[in-house]
Amino acid sequence: MRKENITIFDHIGCIMITFGFSMVILMFFCGVFGEDAKEMSSMFQLGGKGLALETMLQYLGVSVAIELIKSFFFSDRVIKNATNTMRSAGMVLTIIIVVVAFIVAFDWFPVDKGLPWVMFFISFGICFAIGLWISSLQEKLENKQMEEGLARLKRELEDGEQR
Repeated sequence: MRKENITIFDHIGCIMITFGFSMVILMFFCGVFGEDAKEMSSMFQLGGKGLALETMLQYLGVSVAIELIKSFFFSDRVIKNATNTMRSAGMVLTIIIVVVAFIVAFDWFPVDKGLPWVMFFISFGICFAIGLWISSLQEKLENKQMEEGLARLKRELEDGEQR
């Protein structure tokens, strides 16, 4: 939870990062599996040739939904007295529900087959782990910057007292 003022541009930036990361992953899958998955999934309707505009718009919709969910779960104005673990668990479960709704609504893959679900949960897990790792690195960097700032402030205060 950050206490600073977050603007609409911060939210748009997060949406674009999520969308861009999703597109890179989807382009990889399209290049590797596109031709084979063409008949199975609306996402790969163009085969290995690219992604349809409607697929990209659907992923943009998921990216917006993820940012709204994240904002909801990590807002002290909405959820009070919840631990970060509780907030994160609620956020991940809600994101999975939303993505499953998109899978069903837009026929991203056959919902009656097991392998696509296994692949979905594996790729979701990998993406979640990467996101968690990046967040951890960002938090460590922010903590280091705070420690350096506090040390600098302490030195300045000590120098001021010695004068």
